[in-house]
Amino acid sequence: MLTKWILPVTDEVRMCSDGASYGNPGTGGCGVVFRTNEGGVLAVMVKNLQYTTTFFAECCAIVDGLGHAVELCTENLWVTSDLESALYAFLNDNVPWQLNFKWQRQKGSSAATDIELERLRSDCKKSLQIAQQWKKMYEDLHQFCVNELVDGGVTK
Repeated sequence: MLTKWILPVTDEVRMCSDGASYGNPGTGGCGVVFRTNEGGVLAVMVKNLQYTTTFFAECCAIVDGLGHAVELCTENLWVTSDLESALYAFLNDNVPWQLNFKWQRQKGSSAATDIELERLRSDCKKSLQIAQQWKKMYEDLHQFCVNELVDGGVTK
């Protein structure tokens, strides 16, 4: 299955955020890349989080990225993340308590108020659809392998 990276529209900046941990919880970090509508890199931000969970690392990436977007004077921001639950935490104003003060402060900034919530929801739906397609492909491949092993005379 192929996926396509989509450029932001004219006068828009795409904020691609990601967070990870080695173990859950474990040593982790987060990062953000800001891309222009022509695909150029506007800015990059990374942060060491020491002991964290993947969810918290993803949320840190979004909150810190929004703060950096304010510094860049970004007016029209498209926030993306590969962790659906992190996006929903921001959509529902339910971020981890450790980040709540930063989030509440940034919600009043121009970058945070211009987040296109419908676009976030759309990205979440697309991610879920892709995950379901992968699950179906895995199930089909598994069944194919079982059939081949049985037809080939392989038994336990």
